[in-house]
Amino acid sequence: MKEFILKNKYDIYLIGLSLLTYLSYIGLIEQFLMPLFILIALGAVLLKLDIFYLIPLGVFMQMGSGGLRDDIRTTTVYIIIFTVLLVFDVLYNRKINKLGKLFYPLLGLVVVSIITGLNAPSLFIWFAGFIQLFAVLVIYVYFVNTTQEPKEDLMLKASKLFLYASVIITLEMLFVISQHSLAPLEVISRRKINLGWENINVVIFTNIIAIPLITNIILKSKYKAYYMVLAIVAALGIFLTLSRSSVLTLIVFLAFMVPYMFYKSKKRVNLLLQGLIALGLLAIAVIILEQNGTISGYFDALFGRELLAYDDRFELIVIAWDTFKSHWLIGSGGIYASRHYLIEHGAKNYHNVIAQVSTLGIMGLGVFVWLFVEKVKLILSKKNTWKRVVLLLVFVTAFVNGWVQPMYFYITYTIYLVMILAIYENSTS
Repeated sequence: MKEFILKNKYDIYLIGLSLLTYLSYIGLIEQFLMPLFILIALGAVLLKLDIFYLIPLGVFMQMGSGGLRDDIRTTTVYIIIFTVLLVFDVLYNRKINKLGKLFYPLLGLVVVSIITGLNAPSLFIWFAGFIQLFAVLVIYVYFVNTTQEPKEDLMLKASKLFLYASVIITLEMLFVISQHSLAPLEVISRRKINLGWENINVVIFTNIIAIPLITNIILKSKYKAYYMVLAIVAALGIFLTLSRSSVLTLIVFLAFMVPYMFYKSKKRVNLLLQGLIALGLLAIAVIILEQNGTISGYFDALFGRELLAYDDRFELIVIAWDTFKSHWLIGSGGIYASRHYLIEHGAKNYHNVIAQVSTLGIMGLGVFVWLFVEKVKLILSKKNTWKRVVLLLVFVTAFVNGWVQPMYFYITYTIYLVMILAIYENSTS
């Protein structure tokens, strides 16, 4: 028993935090979650634990309250407290002694963002975009200096963090559906799922990132069926959004992941048997739900969205192109400038990564290409088990999801991505 606990202590830790987070979200311990997490964070800092005992507290804390998005006071307190804890951890436990391989391309985006301010439609729009890019640079430097643990596979810990976070998100989505005044299928088909702490299209990035990372968790684990079931739960959250881009991204990930796992596995019979257990449980759930037409009703709603329709998104790209032609040199005012130019079209961004970066002008496009090339060079420079998984994550999010969503300019996704890349950069060959 003791050996089992020691081998799985990080999973046990995340399961405990996940349970507390969910209980808080449904209203049982909401007033106690923040003080409790602060105490746990202080303990992690004082005991000099690696940052993956600290980072989950910040990720899960925001998930524990259904009203956090509109509660500016609580949000501000949460940001200040967690920032202070990170600074305390850096001063007490860490050393900042390197910039990282992606520092200069990220700095380039910050510089270009400053220059494009000359064309900004408003100071607020420009400043919001600048702060996002600057925050990403700071966070990258933080992670590249705090994930240097040669004896630990921190990529595995990061992957488990995303996995459990995605499970919480799915469970919260199911809770919202169960509490809604509309019938469950109506809630899903009319896209009424609102978790309260962030836009659902941004929230689901956690699940999207978790899916390819689960590949190596399954390959490295003895209890593969357990993680496969969690992967199914994470994928369920993506399906519940009815987001065309998210569902398409999931399908592409699975098309690469399943063959890759069988190719890399040294115990394919064991992998197959445990996979059949997970699929069996999924089949039982599908049969039960289909008794009242839930599954067929869901797919009617999904295909009713015209998955391959692109006319509405193409119209936004045309606007982006026209704006770029008018401000091609230094851009149209920063990565949030699209909010100004799309105000009559009911959209806030161009729903395309390249169109969104065009707000930084030709210089911004050049720096973005430089950043992407440096990412690929960084990934290919390592010879370890995470190379193909991280490469898949970067390319699919950029060119599949990124074709219809500006993922690289959502702060949540960008922070998660630079965290993964920083950890990967420090991983041993």
